[in-house]
Amino acid sequence: MLKIAAILFFALLLSTNIALSDTQRTQETKLRLFQWTHTSVDAGYTIVFVGNLKTSSGEPIAKTEIIIKIDAPCPSDGIIAKGLTDKKGRYFIMTEALIWDEKDNMIKAHAEFLGNTEYSSSISRDQIIVIYPSHGKKCEQ
Repeated sequence: MLKIAAILFFALLLSTNIALSDTQRTQETKLRLFQWTHTSVDAGYTIVFVGNLKTSSGEPIAKTEIIIKIDAPCPSDGIIAKGLTDKKGRYFIMTEALIWDEKDNMIKAHAEFLGNTEYSSSISRDQIIVIYPSHGKKCEQ
């Protein structure tokens, strides 16, 4: 009788672990940042980052935060804008173009999705942007 109880206990424990691991899995994601036709922008003008977030099977992911980050010294955390995806998984994130890197006014920007309990994190490809003129509005920490 004790053997049967131990077997049932371990079977129950095993099935609980399997069920937990199934619910803890996240779906893979693909984040795209669409490339601009022109990669230079005047400081002070509004720039728009456009792209989409989908599952690896192509389903759109709605109402999730997308972060636009750059590789410049200012701002120190690299984040220049944030926005949400719409019901089709698209995002349109606007920000003012600033002099983020005074050395050469050239930056690399990308979009990031940090992930959540349902979906894995993902990062888009970099996009190179040159901000003109060099005497435009500067980034402040």
